[in-house]
Amino acid sequence: TTGTSDGDDTVTINETNDAHGNTNLTINTGSGTDGVTLNGNLALVDGDLTVSTQAITFAGGSIDVGSGSVDLNAGTGAIADAAGNTATDITAADLVLTASSGIGTDGNPIDTTVLTLVATATGGDLNIDQTGDVTATLTANAGDAKLNVGSTLTTGGAWSADSFDVDVNGTATIEHTIATDGSGGIDITTSSSGAIDVNAALTAGVGGPLTLDAAGGITLDGLLTSATGVVDLDAVADIELGAAGDVASDSGAVSLTAGGAIAMDADAVVDADAGTTAGGAIDLDAGSTIGLGQLTTDVAVTVDAVGAITDANGVANNVTGSSLTIRGESLGVLDGTPDALETAVATLVATATGGDLNIDQTGDVT
Repeated sequence: TTGTSDGDDTVTINETNDAHGNTNLTINTGSGTDGVTLNGNLALVDGDLTVSTQAITFAGGSIDVGSGSVDLNAGTGAIADAAGNTATDITAADLVLTASSGIGTDGNPIDTTVLTLVATATGGDLNIDQTGDVTATLTANAGDAKLNVGSTLTTGGAWSADSFDVDVNGTATIEHTIATDGSGGIDITTSSSGAIDVNAALTAGVGGPLTLDAAGGITLDGLLTSATGVVDLDAVADIELGAAGDVASDSGAVSLTAGGAIAMDADAVVDADAGTTAGGAIDLDAGSTIGLGQLTTDVAVTVDAVGAITDANGVANNVTGSSLTIRGESLGVLDGTPDALETAVATLVATATGGDLNIDQTGDVT
């Protein structure tokens, strides 16, 4: 420990080991400009580590508590990693990170191997690289949040930040709300055939885009909202919109692109005219079939499928807009029986590439 006065101390950890079966450790340095620096490895035998100080720096060191828990609170300062360090900083079952001036940086994130993560940056950005599966709760009250996950991700609580950039090397399961402030967007991307399953509301701030890009399929059973930004769902496999799987944009364009089918529940709605200003365009593109719920805007709608396009909501309207360009192997045919697509558009261009075409239009049309 070095320092010139109370509140100006630095605790430097060069090495600890578990030769004596160390279990729990608490470090509390108080206020001022106190800090804790890890030059070496701090190891506990499946125990709990609590650090409360004003700055925490991983300067080549690390923390390993096995199946124990870690709670790091940097007070008014930051939790920082050394430049260029990509080794794991923290290994634990449960991890809580709290700081007022940021957690990691875009170039030097905090590297973790944990099962549960709760990270709160009351100021500054939040940047974490996680190895393995994790259940995570992220908050960046006045900054951007970036999370890379080496396997599967499940939300553990509500998320909030100026923006979210999430990359998952597996399936992402969203069970809690995600919201951004200001013009921040939400971007969730999966790889390794990972699906994106959304069972809660995702809300992007004014102007913020909302993007789900899945290497597998996308299942939506929560409301996606963007005030004026675009909403883009892109899946290598199918996109499924359940009864609660609605998409709402005040004026931004909405795009659903699936390598497989797009299947909308009878109650599912894609509304690109949810605000008081002019709406955004709607574009659905599927490598297989499309089952249409309700599409609503006051500008152009485009629906394109390699396979059949069918009516999924009975006699309710399927498409409202200024124009509709629709193409599929057949239009408005279900199991060989006519089941018309209901439209309310001013201009219609409809093409059935290999079957029948059945459309029931309300009002004048060109």
